Amino acid sequence: MHSMWFNLAAVFADQTQQLATTLGVGWLDNPPLPLDVKSQGDKVLFVITRGDKLVDQPGCQPERRTLRVLVGAVSLTSNARAEADEMHFAARDKLKSLAFRAALLTVGGAHDLREVEIEPELRDIASPGAVLMSAYEVEYLQTYPSFA
Repeated sequence: MHSMWFNLAAVFADQTQQLATTLGVGWLDNPPLPLDVKSQGDKVLFVITRGDKLVDQPGCQPERRTLRVLVGAVSLTSNARAEADEMHFAARDKLKSLAFRAALLTVGGAHDLREVEIEPELRDIASPGAVLMSAYEVEYLQTYPSFA
């Protein structure tokens, strides 16, 4: 049995990977920082899970938690800024769509998806070309089969 964190992170990864395939660009799941995307081509979408935090624990169960995910686009071409912007805009559009929200809801317990500020140390990731990122948080409820 997987946690809600794992299942929700998988939705972000699956949906972003599908978009990368549609756009004909590379895709990376949790790449190390600083970004080295050259193995995936000169245009890449990526997802980085940035943690999970406890929001509220009234009594025992369920816990209210928040998952944070970064979704970004990198272009290493001569037209890097424009191409990174196109990919990033497409990713933001996908994550704001009703279909994406429906995919999150199928996991169960997820609600309140919102775009949030990116951590300051990630704004200037050392990478050639152009990098654009958005950070998202999704609140969810986590129950446990037992506390044993």
